Amino acid sequence: MSKRVRPVRRAPGALRQSEERFRLLIAAALDAVITIDARGQITSWNPQAETLFGWAQEEVLGRPLSETIIPPAYREAHERGLERFRATGEGPVLNRRIELTALHRNGTEFSVELAITPMRLGGATVFSAFLRDVSERKQTEKALRDSEASFRLMFAHNPLPTCVYDVETLEFLEANEAAVARYGYSRDEFLRMRVTDILPSDDVPHQLDLLTGEQLGGRHETREGRHRRKDGGIVDVLVASHSMSLGGRRARLVVAEDVTERKRADAEKLHQSEERLRLLVASMTDCALFMLDPEGRVTSWNTGAERIKGYRAEEIIGQHMSRFYPEEDVRRGKPAAELVHARQSGRFEDEGWRVRKDGSRFWANVVISAVRDDAGRLQGFAKVTRDITERKRAEEALRDANTFLDSIVENIPHMICVKDAQELRFVRFNKAGEQLLGYSKDELVGKNDYDFFPRREADFFTSKDREVLEGRRLVDIPEEPIDTRQRGTRILHTKKIPIGDEGAAPRYLLALSEDITERKQAEEALREARQEVERASHAKTEFLSRMSHELRTPLNAILGFGQLLELKLEGPPHRQSVGQILRAGRHLLALIDEILDISRIEAGRLPLSPEPVQVSEAFGQVLEIARPLATERHIALQSDGVTANGRYVLADRLRLQQVLLNLVSNGMKYNRPGGRLTLTCAPAPGGALRISVIDTGPGIPAELRPRLFTPFDRLGAEGGGIEGTGLGLALSKRLVEAMGGQIGVESVEGEGSTFWVELRETAGLTAGVPGASTARPAGPPDARRGTVLYIEDNPSNLRLVEQVIAERPGVRLITAMQGRLGLELARQHRPDLILLDLHLPDLPGDEVLREVRGDAVLGRTPLVILSADATPGRIERLRAAGASTYLTKPIDVQRLLALLDETLGAQSRT
Repeated sequence: MSKRVRPVRRAPGALRQSEERFRLLIAAALDAVITIDARGQITSWNPQAETLFGWAQEEVLGRPLSETIIPPAYREAHERGLERFRATGEGPVLNRRIELTALHRNGTEFSVELAITPMRLGGATVFSAFLRDVSERKQTEKALRDSEASFRLMFAHNPLPTCVYDVETLEFLEANEAAVARYGYSRDEFLRMRVTDILPSDDVPHQLDLLTGEQLGGRHETREGRHRRKDGGIVDVLVASHSMSLGGRRARLVVAEDVTERKRADAEKLHQSEERLRLLVASMTDCALFMLDPEGRVTSWNTGAERIKGYRAEEIIGQHMSRFYPEEDVRRGKPAAELVHARQSGRFEDEGWRVRKDGSRFWANVVISAVRDDAGRLQGFAKVTRDITERKRAEEALRDANTFLDSIVENIPHMICVKDAQELRFVRFNKAGEQLLGYSKDELVGKNDYDFFPRREADFFTSKDREVLEGRRLVDIPEEPIDTRQRGTRILHTKKIPIGDEGAAPRYLLALSEDITERKQAEEALREARQEVERASHAKTEFLSRMSHELRTPLNAILGFGQLLELKLEGPPHRQSVGQILRAGRHLLALIDEILDISRIEAGRLPLSPEPVQVSEAFGQVLEIARPLATERHIALQSDGVTANGRYVLADRLRLQQVLLNLVSNGMKYNRPGGRLTLTCAPAPGGALRISVIDTGPGIPAELRPRLFTPFDRLGAEGGGIEGTGLGLALSKRLVEAMGGQIGVESVEGEGSTFWVELRETAGLTAGVPGASTARPAGPPDARRGTVLYIEDNPSNLRLVEQVIAERPGVRLITAMQGRLGLELARQHRPDLILLDLHLPDLPGDEVLREVRGDAVLGRTPLVILSADATPGRIERLRAAGASTYLTKPIDVQRLLALLDETLGAQSRT
């Protein structure tokens, strides 16, 4: 029945609350919920609608409903219905539940159940459509019809007696031929009987609940019982029953298997098993095994119990088990407590003193187990007692010997350590070793060399250990450097000795080390002085490379998933939180890049690409990036664009932007609230252009200006709460000088500072930027189709790329965590694009690259390196070896998506 929508007046606060409740209700609904306005345009689209129809919310909001989920054949009728509602306020499908055909994004049509409700929201009429996919239900209904025919066929030919009865009346509704043959009743007789007629009369009262389903936990139930044949014979049966509906009546299908003979055989086997167990228990002499009643009195006694405790069976049966405990334990209530523990948890185990008949004590291992019947009622306890006095004495003797050995080892003035031969983990360390390394025994035991020492040092120790164990001989190491926690690097004279049984593989490795550092320092001083510069440079390079890789790897996950969240989140609070994460991650990434850039400049390995750069364009790009920070700090940004327009300098485009961003960022950070920052351009002597960044900050004292371009020197600003590292100006100076220019500063205290850069002026390009591509991707991103293979062993990196590629539904992602597996998958699937990490567990990434380029089929497949190793030399070598592109981690999600679009678009064009 159609219904006219009437507007309802509400207070603004109540209306907002109502709308918010409506929004939350839609988002949490189990069905797909779509809201459209009176024009038929979509105003809300919940997550279930995204799943059901394949359209993301942001893709459909504001679009007509007829363009998305209504098949073309029904769109005209939909528009007529909307027109009718706008004219009359009525519609034939409103407030009804109907079935119709809907359209998925991929073009397939399927059946849905639809209910449309008009309502007033925000002063306007909207329609809420609740949709549910019923295509599976349709298929199920057909399958049900088919299965009913199959059921009747199987029912009739089942070799086991099978029948169906009404759950409410207990009358038989059907019985097969096997039931007629087994029970002796004809089918007509069965159909006049109730199911209780085939039960022994004694079983009927407690079977009624089961027969009517009152005690059944689910639709299917299996149990054992007894049935009566027509001739009065009683048979044991295993009954399997299942709830069903027959002719609209609630019924159960029953299959009865005659298990009379099997139960008889099982009973005989059980009797034989119990007899064997009785004989076995009686013959056991190495342990006391006896039974207790629930109060703890002895009810059975075996030969072992008589031997260990000294009591004969007739003396002890009926006595309480507490007589086996010392008097002090009995006073403390230990026997009763053990029974309580066994009763509650099912089992109790303990070691302690017990008392024999003659009063002597022995150290016993005791296990008490609760014995319960099928209903869970406690029947008593089984108790097992073993005399382990000799083992206890042996353990004490071994403990005494170990104490003596410990005393010797602890007082030797040289480091002694013992490792297990399998994993080379520390199992023993003496006091001298603790003092030498600076770690306690608790910190050392269970760890190996890699937990305390640099990789190279640990590799050396491990190789020597293996040499000792495999050669089964002593190895003398005259000089062995080792890093300690508090005393720096020490030099040891070490002897390593394999320890084990004669003729068997060594079980342990013993190392005795004498600290000879002081003896070696004098002879090493001169050599170390000569090598200091080279070693420091190498250590710095290695550290920077490792730091870059180790920091970029986690930053890849932080920035990558952050970018994905930024793409998906809509609420301002969430986007602000994600923005904070991204800004912090990018700040750390910038710090890494600045440190690496300074190192590369000093080593002469920073690649530059000088070209004519338009100054006004550089100004625009820098101001666009800086404007959000300026707005936040209330800084007015100005640019002398007229002077800069049409003028070019010879510079590396990206490095010039990096320098200007550094200067502009500093000019805003150290400016006064409400201040001003201006970029200007003017000719300079020698055919140069001077680019100036002018701020209205407090100025820089003259005595501090010589330190401005010193790395990590922030001129005391580190205590002022202003973010920074002290690297920006130092890096800018080196970059400008590397581009053949100069950088300087002029400052007046109380008025502000001017930082300037002078670079050679040059003529601009008449053509477009070299290498700029005018080709556009073929079709929208969602139309991309293809297969991407990602070879990466880091799970977080894999999850990140999986989520990035999920933004392109038409792209299939295959992953491999090993290089060789990746090559096999590439040959098997022939992907359109390969993404490759360099650090793989089984095969270096550059070897995988060579294999791909050398393969006749895969040789022309685009291959992109994704690596945290950002050193230019490595990038150049891999591009020369055939890498299509080299993307450094952290991944720029937008750049990776653009790369996917361009690569897969090019594949589709070819």
